[in-house]
Amino acid sequence: GVIEMFTSQMMKEVHRIAANLEGDYSARLVLAFREVLKADEIVLEGTEKQVTWALDLRVKMLAMLLEELELNYFNRVNEQRKAMLTVLIEELLEVKSAVFFIDNRNVKQNEIVNTLLAAFDFNNRKAEIIEKSKKFI
Repeated sequence: GVIEMFTSQMMKEVHRIAANLEGDYSARLVLAFREVLKADEIVLEGTEKQVTWALDLRVKMLAMLLEELELNYFNRVNEQRKAMLTVLIEELLEVKSAVFFIDNRNVKQNEIVNTLLAAFDFNNRKAEIIEKSKKFI
């Protein structure tokens, strides 16, 4: 599915694109992530204006999560966090409401994980989310 492709294939593609860009590597990674994610065929619900705006916000949000994942990518210690991030990305990829992205547009990098855990009702779905994340560990 999306995620298998997303993890190894997407990472390869991201690094391939980043290698051809200029400047700071982490900035290049974010740009590369955006590039790869734009290729994704998305249908969001909302007015045309909302959808256009939301698609860009969605890419930014996914890029933030991917950056978090990238930070944990080579860190064997943090398997659980990687799994959790992967599940959050999977959940975010399933959000169809343009308004969701617009409402959460001001979220900062250091708040993204907690914001999404709250948005996806992590507390009440802890068991399910942990179960889901086991396939990524």
